[in-house]
Amino acid sequence: MMPPIISKSDDPKNDALYGFNHLCNPPPAAATITQKDKCGYGPRIPLLIISPYAKENFVEYTQNTDFTSILKFIEDNWNLGQIGGGSLDYKTNSLNNMFDFKSPNYNTLILNPTTGQKK
Repeated sequence: MMPPIISKSDDPKNDALYGFNHLCNPPPAAATITQKDKCGYGPRIPLLIISPYAKENFVEYTQNTDFTSILKFIEDNWNLGQIGGGSLDYKTNSLNNMFDFKSPNYNTLILNPTTGQKK
């Protein structure tokens, strides 16, 4: 299934999603920010969070969580502001739903380096 188109493209020469010389989702005429060749999400890639604050056995199903969610988490967590310049961090969801900052889990898990099993 094709991912949704979440950003606009203004490059008919290289935008071939709907055929040569067609925009994947043209920006409105009054758009102030236009992007070259950004039409949407690429393939799904898993993200594994390893942290004492990560929710245990939790799977995030939010559609609008992507690579820029990592950037957004860093920007928001340390009050850095958005990167701007066409980055999609302003559109993405935060990773905060994947953490429980009130109840960290400090259980130590040590694996046998040979077998990978718990010691």
